[in-house]
Amino acid sequence: MLLQINSGNYNLYIEKAYELSQNISFSAFPLFCDGIKTKRDFNRWVLESFDRDNESIIVLLNDNSDLIGWFHYFINDNQIGLCTLFFDNTDFTVLNDLFQFLFDSSPNHLFNFYIPHQNQKLLNFCLSHGFSCIDEQFVDIFDLKLYQNIRFSDEIIKIDYHNFDLIAEYYNETNISSYLSINELKQRLNDWSFFGFYSNNRLLGFIGYKLGSSLSEIFILETNNDLNNIVTESLINAVLSDCSNINSEYLYFFSDVKEHAVNMNLGFNNLSKAICVSNEQKI
Repeated sequence: MLLQINSGNYNLYIEKAYELSQNISFSAFPLFCDGIKTKRDFNRWVLESFDRDNESIIVLLNDNSDLIGWFHYFINDNQIGLCTLFFDNTDFTVLNDLFQFLFDSSPNHLFNFYIPHQNQKLLNFCLSHGFSCIDEQFVDIFDLKLYQNIRFSDEIIKIDYHNFDLIAEYYNETNISSYLSINELKQRLNDWSFFGFYSNNRLLGFIGYKLGSSLSEIFILETNNDLNNIVTESLINAVLSDCSNINSEYLYFFSDVKEHAVNMNLGFNNLSKAICVSNEQKI
C-alpha cells in the first residue's frame, strides 16, 4: 500500500524510515549511512519538505501496515527529482505500484537517480522495469580533518562573474559535452565556487563545487588533454584547500575513472560506485 504522509502523521513512520536509511543495501542516493549526515539532518530534511509545494513523501506499507519503504521526491518542470529512497527489498509489488503511480501522475517526466552498487536488488528491479543504466560514478569522500595544507599550482585562478567568459571560451574551444550548458553553469555562480587552471593565456580546465560547514561537494570538473593529470590534481587540491580554510568537515565527489584515480592518490576514501538509472527510454 502507498500512503502520502504530511506534517501531522510523519512521526508514525520516521523512526523506521531512518532505520532503513542506515543500510546502504536498502538505499538510493543521497545516502544517510555515509557517516556524515545525522539523524538530526534527516529529521530536518523531512520537516522542511512539508513547506515546499513541489515535494511529497510516500511511505510503502506491507499487508500488515508495516513500513517497508520511504520515497521522498520533488517535481520540477518535466523532471522527477529524488530526495530519498529507502526500501527493504521485500515486497517488490509495492515498489512497482509506486513507480506506476509516479509515471501515471507525472507522465512524460524524466526520472534519473543513482543507486549504490551495494543495492543490487533495487538496481536489478529497475533495469527489469523500464529503466536503463546511463552512467556510473565513483563516490569518493575526503575527511578534511586529515588534510595537510599543500601549496597548489600558480596556474590556479578563482573564477567568478568578472572572468566567467573564460569558461564560455573553454566550452567553445573544446566543444565539451557536459551535463550542464554554459547558461546553466553561469546560473550556479550564486551557489557554487569555481577554480580554473590558466596557463599560457588559456584555460585548460575548471572545477565547480559548493562549500558547506559540514559537507562540501564537487559537482563538475572539466579538463582537456590532461595526460598526466596535472590539471585535474591541481584543481582538486585547490578545492581541498578552500574547504579546509572554512573548516568544512568532508568533501564529496562523484568521479569518473580518471578522477577517481587522482582522488585515491590524494587521500580520498571510496564509499561506493553509483549507478545512474533513467526512465528516458519510456518517455
